[in-house]
Amino acid sequence: MKKCVRFFAIRLIPIYLVLIASGAKAEQPFITLMTRSDSLILAADVRIEMDSARHAIDLLQEAVHLDPELAEGYARLGTAYLESRERKKQWKKARQAFEKALSLNPDLAEAHDGLGQIALYQKEDIHGARAHFEKAIALAPKSQKIRYHLDLVRLLQEDRSLKRASERALERDSTDVAACKIMAKHHEKKDEWGRVINLYERSVRQAPEDLDVAYQLGVIYATNGRFAELRDLLVYLSNTVETRRFLPLIAQVFLHEGDGERAVRIFRNYITLLDAAEAALYRDISLLASIPELESYARVTSAIEREAFLRRFWIRHDLSRVSGGFLRQAEHYRRVWHARAHFSKAIYPWDRRGEVYIRYGEPDYRSTSDRLNADMPAKAQRIKERMAVDLYGPDAVGEFFTGPVYPVRSNRAFSTKAPDPQDLGLTSDEIQLIFLLEDAQDAERTELSERAQAADAGEGDQVNRIVDQEQTLAALGDVNTGDLSFSPSRVRRERFVEQSMGLFMPVTNREDASIVPWESWVYTMVAEGLEVTFTDEYFQGNFEFAPVPTHVPNELKERYVEVRDLTDFLYHSPELVVNKMAGRIPDFHDFARGAQPLDFWYRTASFKGKDGRTRLEIYSGIPPDSLLKKQEGTWVMRSAALTDPAVDQTYRDERKFFLDETFLQTSVDTSRGWQNLVLDIAAIEAPPGTYELGLRVREAETRRFQIYQQQIILEDYSRADLNLSDIELAWSISDETPSEGVFVKQGLNIMPMSVWAFPEKHPAFLYFEIYHLSRDEFGQTHYRVTYDIQSKDQKSRGARVLAGLGRLLGKEEGKQGVSVTYDQIGNTTDGLSYVELNLDGAGKGDHEVQVTVEDLVSGVQVRKKTTFGIR
Repeated sequence: MKKCVRFFAIRLIPIYLVLIASGAKAEQPFITLMTRSDSLILAADVRIEMDSARHAIDLLQEAVHLDPELAEGYARLGTAYLESRERKKQWKKARQAFEKALSLNPDLAEAHDGLGQIALYQKEDIHGARAHFEKAIALAPKSQKIRYHLDLVRLLQEDRSLKRASERALERDSTDVAACKIMAKHHEKKDEWGRVINLYERSVRQAPEDLDVAYQLGVIYATNGRFAELRDLLVYLSNTVETRRFLPLIAQVFLHEGDGERAVRIFRNYITLLDAAEAALYRDISLLASIPELESYARVTSAIEREAFLRRFWIRHDLSRVSGGFLRQAEHYRRVWHARAHFSKAIYPWDRRGEVYIRYGEPDYRSTSDRLNADMPAKAQRIKERMAVDLYGPDAVGEFFTGPVYPVRSNRAFSTKAPDPQDLGLTSDEIQLIFLLEDAQDAERTELSERAQAADAGEGDQVNRIVDQEQTLAALGDVNTGDLSFSPSRVRRERFVEQSMGLFMPVTNREDASIVPWESWVYTMVAEGLEVTFTDEYFQGNFEFAPVPTHVPNELKERYVEVRDLTDFLYHSPELVVNKMAGRIPDFHDFARGAQPLDFWYRTASFKGKDGRTRLEIYSGIPPDSLLKKQEGTWVMRSAALTDPAVDQTYRDERKFFLDETFLQTSVDTSRGWQNLVLDIAAIEAPPGTYELGLRVREAETRRFQIYQQQIILEDYSRADLNLSDIELAWSISDETPSEGVFVKQGLNIMPMSVWAFPEKHPAFLYFEIYHLSRDEFGQTHYRVTYDIQSKDQKSRGARVLAGLGRLLGKEEGKQGVSVTYDQIGNTTDGLSYVELNLDGAGKGDHEVQVTVEDLVSGVQVRKKTTFGIR
């Protein structure tokens, strides 16, 4: 696949960098000057872009009602009619809208193009369609959409089957843009994404100005996790791409690269370009927040307080603890965009799948009625089996549930013992309604099946006709439906009546008798794991939670002898399961999803900072061999953050550096053997207190990373009492150093220790700082430093002190340890000290160092300890 995509790697200024610099600021004044009709058209455009044209119709009808002279509004209304799922019912309305637009503005290309589509699709008048399209292209010669429609006419003149015509066209010319697009849509229906991507890439290469295809390709890249190709595509399009529609794709590139802050910035720019209702979907936290959080948020009144609340909210929900909440916030925006793009075709803003997706993200396993997924992770299989045993008893062990474990509506033709309607306690009118409703739906399913087969064979265009349930009921005549509103899943009463006669069965690899579209999602890391089943009960593309059966089918009782009563089905119903889980775990974000681990080690030490703060230093070391891209060089990103859980405040430090062979040869001491490391230091200053430390090191190209978290207590070094910093372990300490550098501190070049153990016979160094020493009458400080070094396992004597600062006062050596004392004199109340340890003969194992500082002027003593190993 890489060879198919490299054509995108052209050295242009990346569009996402340009957009970050400019943002949406240039467009915001335009938005503020919009009329109400203009803003309604903007809102409708977004819905059409999201393949939700049916939800744009009301907005456009209001726009032309407010401004009857708005030709563009009528043309866009006609387009919405044509692109809605009910297109065949809307031909007349679409034609009237386009004709009205042309009466107001005869030179409106969109209206001529719309009339051409009606001539082509409704009347199958190829010559009439061509005349309209030629008028449209003359008015808008750069419109790729109109040019595509002209190419459709060309292909249809060759063969009435677009599929056959496209195949022949590609045999003659593999870069035929229209044929590529037609065949891509054909393969898209079959989830053949490799072929789809290949065809769309050909189209973009041939016609980069066709932004509709480029956007569709970008969405496919993002949906399939192909972010390297998406990045290349955006760079390739940098001179032609428009701002709004591509912003979510640009943001997802940065999110994938771990730059949550920049991703949030771009998503926010996108949100500012949306209408108020659409923007509110992104800002809504009701699907993520706990009840106490929602109650607290409801009490917030001012914009400043709201912004502060949301900042704390995202920090709390960011389990990575390294981004200050930006990673989680950007992921939320991505999920909302995904729900709008993929789960909104039948209902605005999304169906139940969108709700679950926004809460918990991409499922770990997904299988659908038209795409059975036999590649089931072991964890998902265990979750399904556990649920099956709960529902059906031990007889379910060993079943392979390729579809829902929870029973879905199935074909009664498979049932030998369907319940008698009279046994359900229904009235004669209710029974009549059941039979009429089933007959109507059987006829509808037959018609849909025939249409799907005809479309797959290339005969005409495929239309997913929507079953209008209300019209079906109205056609039944004067049937007394009575009060049939009872339903544990809030389903409509006609569905309850129909289910009373239905057969509900799970889907296994041995049998699938389901007669409704379904999707089975499994989350393995949300609590103990859960399966969520969705069904499209009316074949409208609106997936709801699978309904609760109204009786236990005899087939289930025969297959699983221990299946119990409806209480079990109610308890495990998808809606109830999700509601209960949302009460416990409102949202989940697996920030490590799909990533491979990257080895590194770290240690920490704290020192006195500025303005009463404490400085935490984090020393990390990366084994060069763990970097997969080290031969050609690789970008490494390190992020460190301290989060105060009490006030949800985060302090961060980030660094990005490039590693190649030259860097490694000059920066790594090869004499160290296994501990050969690429060293790095992060420094964060924060008020004293208890924090959660998050540390992440990430290799950009491979997306391999590792995150460590621990609780850190920052000591208060600003008090006037004598105090001692933490003890920093180092590979080496030297005063022969440049004045600047990442490892320079207090004029010393200190190569920090990031691993726990030193190798045998390698010297070890200790560094620490002393604060608030007292002065004598001459303004000098006098203090004594004692090092007590001993073996923790008491199997060997401690390390020996080779050299330290100050005048050696005494040394004591025992079987398990060494004690060395130095006297020092200084001119400042804050000082430093370091010592070199000889580890020869110290023996392998754990060792402890205690540093005691005695202020000889005030008589006060302080102590600190640290441990290290010898391997």
